[in-house]
This record gives sequence, C-alpha cells and structure tokens, in this order.
Amino acid sequence: MKNLKKFNEFYSFSEVKVNIDEDRFEFSIHDDGLKIGYLIAEKVFSAYDYEFYDLISDEEYDNIFGSDNIIKIEHIEVIDGYKNLGISSKLIKYCIKYFKDNGHDEFYLNASPMGLNGLRLEDLVNLYKKFGFKELLDQGNNVIMYLNEI
Repeated sequence: MKNLKKFNEFYSFSEVKVNIDEDRFEFSIHDDGLKIGYLIAEKVFSAYDYEFYDLISDEEYDNIFGSDNIIKIEHIEVIDGYKNLGISSKLIKYCIKYFKDNGHDEFYLNASPMGLNGLRLEDLVNLYKKFGFKELLDQGNNVIMYLNEI
C-alpha cells in the first residue's frame, strides 16, 4: 500500500487499465504494480435467449431492454487492505462510462455476495442502486438488477 495516500488524493480514471479479450472486458486498478481491484464485464448477444428466458417473459424483457445486445457486469473484486476506499465505485463508474462512450447503454448484473469477506447482499444492492441500477428479480440469495438509460 505504498501509494495509498497518493491513490486517495490523486486518483483519476486514467489509472484504470482495460484488457479486452473478444467480448470480455477486464477493468483493473493497480497500486505499485499490484492489481488491487478489478471488474469483469461482457457483451451479451441474444440476451433474452441466453440469460432471461427462464426468469421473465418476452414482454417484460422488451419493456426493460430496447435491444438484445446488452452489457453484463460479471464480477467485481477488491483485495483485502484496499476495501472501503471507493475502488468498486470507481470501477463501476468507469465501466459504465466506457461502454456508454462506445454506444452501449443497457446493463445488467446478478448482485450476489462472494465468499465470507464480500459485501452483504443488501450492501451490494445499495451499491448498484447508487449508479441507477434497479431491481428486476430478488431470488433470495441474489438480486438480478438492470440499468437502462436509452
């Protein structure tokens, strides 16, 4: 955590690295060469057929999403020692901006706690709501959420 003070005071989005592998994107933040947080997102084509067909009706899907080509936020992780510094928020903001700048404005995710050190489900849902995500389906241990800004 050599650069922690620098990170908190001078952080900018230019420090987020983007690694693209076909339709899979990794946004990461590093501190002195150490990857301290990352977000995985992917472009999903035929989203209803592959992601929503058993969750909601065609009509419900069409009322939420304007296309069948949306962005799925797969996973966010911040390593211990760097949590509660706003890194997840910075990654989410950057991801949404990146895709909006490239013509995508529909997103979804499955808010689901990971492991014993992850955020509680309620905290995850509240984090995503800060960015405009809405609850689509509460499945008990996870919540399907979407963001549509068209």
